[in-house]
Amino acid sequence: MAPRKARRRRILIWVVATLLVEMIGGHLAAAWGMSDQVAAELDVIDRPPTATDPEQALGLPFETVHYDAPLGPTPAWVVPGAAPDDWVVLVHGRAGAPEDWMAQIDTIHDAGYTSMTITYRNDAGAPSAPDRRYGMGATEGEDVTAAVDYAVANGATRVVLMGVSLGGAAVMSSLRDGADPAVSGVVLDSPILDFSDAVDAGADRLGVWIPPTVLWLGKQVTSWRTGLDWQQVDYLEPTDPLAVPALVMHGTSDDMVPIA
Repeated sequence: MAPRKARRRRILIWVVATLLVEMIGGHLAAAWGMSDQVAAELDVIDRPPTATDPEQALGLPFETVHYDAPLGPTPAWVVPGAAPDDWVVLVHGRAGAPEDWMAQIDTIHDAGYTSMTITYRNDAGAPSAPDRRYGMGATEGEDVTAAVDYAVANGATRVVLMGVSLGGAAVMSSLRDGADPAVSGVVLDSPILDFSDAVDAGADRLGVWIPPTVLWLGKQVTSWRTGLDWQQVDYLEPTDPLAVPALVMHGTSDDMVPIA
């Protein structure tokens, strides 16, 4: 009886070990696949330099300036308004470009404000980051801060920051790092305020159940592959940076950023 029990025990151990190996291997494979998808969201999407500017599109005089961003001189459009001390800095989203803001530039000018529509690292005409990846606001926020410095140096006493999607994350990153006292408000359009939540929401939209362990492992693999710090791209905690009035616009039809 003893040899038979020992053999059954060995068989059971072998079955359990096999199942564990298969489960771990399956989790790792799924996590790597998830990491591929997330890393693709960080890859820069090149857009050609714009052929349209505020004068061509709106009949508004403007100046192309270069503000002193950390990676080097970075171009922006400045459209003067009737109130030279009130500026709005416009920050586009992932794969966006300055021409995406034409309607807002027109409205801002009608309201009497000066607009500064910026490019940032990895944009056409702007310096490239060494890794050619988006930082989901964590790195782009440094460029927003530099743009505010330019506005203040050129007469702005009140600055509103307006960002969409990744641009909203960059605005929040700039505030978290210590905003200039001139920043008096923010406008956020579908901002990516927690990239981890956005990834989870994307997994939910697949329509199949993904184990939390796979999501967790996938994020760790992404960090290892890209250097992304998930805490750095969570702009909901702490809430201290949002010490100015904010207008947040969002909707349930957004297929990337969860409205929560």
